[in-house]
Amino acid sequence: MKKIGVFGRFLSLLLASCLLSLIVLSVSVVCLTDRVDAASAVRTNLSAAELEQVVSPLVSEQIRKLNIPGAAVVITQGEDIIFSQGYGYANVEQQIRMNPRDTLVRIGSLTKTITATAAMQLVEQGKIETGTDVNDYLTSYQLDTFNQQPITLHHLLTHTAGLDQVMYRTVAASQDELVGAESFLQQYVKDQPPVREPGTEYEYNNAGLGLVGNLIEQVSGQSLDEYMKEHLFQPLGMSTAALDMPDGSPDLPLSYDVDEEGNYHSIPYEHFNIPGAGGLSVTPNEFAHFMIAQLNEGMYKGKAVLKPETVHTMQHEQYTDHPELAGVGYGFFLGKLSNAIPMVYHTGEVEGFISKMVLIPSRQIGIYVVINAGQSDVQLHNQVVESITDLLGPVNTDTSQVVITSLSAEQMQNYEGHYMFRLSPQYGWGRWVTFFEKASYTIRADGVNLIVSGTFPEEEGEEQYKRFVPIQEGIFQEEGTDQSIWFHEQDGLWKATGLNGVTMSQTSRWNTPSFLLGVFVCFILFWIFIAMTWLIRYIIRWFSSNRRPVSRMIGVMAAIYATAVPLQIVYGLTHMSTGFPFWYRWGLCSLPWIAALLGLILLLQNARDAVRGNGGSIGRSALAVVALTFTAYMGYWNMLSIHFY
Repeated sequence: MKKIGVFGRFLSLLLASCLLSLIVLSVSVVCLTDRVDAASAVRTNLSAAELEQVVSPLVSEQIRKLNIPGAAVVITQGEDIIFSQGYGYANVEQQIRMNPRDTLVRIGSLTKTITATAAMQLVEQGKIETGTDVNDYLTSYQLDTFNQQPITLHHLLTHTAGLDQVMYRTVAASQDELVGAESFLQQYVKDQPPVREPGTEYEYNNAGLGLVGNLIEQVSGQSLDEYMKEHLFQPLGMSTAALDMPDGSPDLPLSYDVDEEGNYHSIPYEHFNIPGAGGLSVTPNEFAHFMIAQLNEGMYKGKAVLKPETVHTMQHEQYTDHPELAGVGYGFFLGKLSNAIPMVYHTGEVEGFISKMVLIPSRQIGIYVVINAGQSDVQLHNQVVESITDLLGPVNTDTSQVVITSLSAEQMQNYEGHYMFRLSPQYGWGRWVTFFEKASYTIRADGVNLIVSGTFPEEEGEEQYKRFVPIQEGIFQEEGTDQSIWFHEQDGLWKATGLNGVTMSQTSRWNTPSFLLGVFVCFILFWIFIAMTWLIRYIIRWFSSNRRPVSRMIGVMAAIYATAVPLQIVYGLTHMSTGFPFWYRWGLCSLPWIAALLGLILLLQNARDAVRGNGGSIGRSALAVVALTFTAYMGYWNMLSIHFY
């Protein structure tokens, strides 16, 4: 009996110990679950009251600080708009407040996401296939190929078609001057062939989605505006949405430039020749209906505009230059919030309007921010998104640490240099706009890190320095963020992909915009000096008893280069997007040909005496050579009436 009593006490202690262990384990699991929830999904719902408390003070302060006349913020969750607020003025002159329910705004390149949605509807219907040559669907023109590789809808929707940048005559100042997408694209494909093999490199391009818009027209038999109204805007309750507004309409969206004194100047409304790339106007509240549909498997208020699997396709990666880099879907860029929650987004900028849409599919949250003056870029938009990110939960601290890879000094030096992203076209009008490109960075090695300097978008607009650490050969990640750069060599040239989401090419100092513009300015200054010298000599000649002859050919050459060419640049920059009239294309742009012809005549007249050592002939011959060189330089950059590229 005594042994049984001892055994019983032992058994009781064992059972008590097990029970205690189970209790501790249960508490631990609960605590661990709470910690996981706290780190990843503390918040699943937002309230209008807390959004008002967080967002409104932020926006009110920032529009004053950034000198923005008006802004609107709309936030959706599930199937509802849970926050909608306007700030400042939609019309400064008449003191009309920004109202997201009634104020029409231009959404710019957010139109591309809607155009992509319309195209995917046709894919669902079997009228287009994403992997088929688009020339099979185009009837009024055909796209050239690069290396015999066809361009597909997939390439167009992911900005990997390899099309040349489009800049010339993309908009019209009035409806009477509109040429329409089909006519515009017929001329575009004739003048500007593809510049790289499709599917090999991401490069944001307005021509691609403009072409998708016209593809929809040719396949559906409707205008893009008619198609979208029937198949998107009506089901989504977007009655105010329009791809173009009539001249003189009282509802025209108003945006503003801001001068150095802080005065607002309204920007004239322009009409898009390729509306599928950025022509849409709509009230912020109604644009939110589109966000709701994208976040609810293609449904809005019981009406389906897309199938769930199509929404999944659009919002998931369809292309990336490298697995370590954020990719793109169809009409969406992919990324993460600062707390590591995945998001899809797009931005838009047109005529002073700047907008940003952020969708958080895992929370069914949509964020739309728009302003009507563009000098601050998307600083306000990002601050609003960050404030909402803070409400969703803390930064995910459970992510793995970046593992730094050691690279040799020789490997690091390969990546050093000046990198540039070319926004200007390689063919046709606008080639010379490369003189004024600003998307460039200088990269240098600093021990085991790379220092990237330049003007980064979405920040303060001043030159900054950022440090990137190597995580594997060719891949560098910015300290404190998940921003990565991938370096790769192509055709003997280093390229950097990831900064601003684009691919930049390593460029010699001789090919930088500042150097190329400097060469051009030196030519102009030289001819201004020659023109002034010639004029002084000509005046002196009239008051001198010894009237030495003054070459009139030199005077005409100098006058053309010193006056007509600067006028050509100024007018060209301000009218590139609307196109050039006949007098500019065949008048002003032909004057350098006349100057070059005079230079050739002058050279032929003086070459023999110059060879014999005659000082005057040497000088005149030198001027002739400079004239011919300058005209050739202008010809290379398509600044003349006849283009070579």
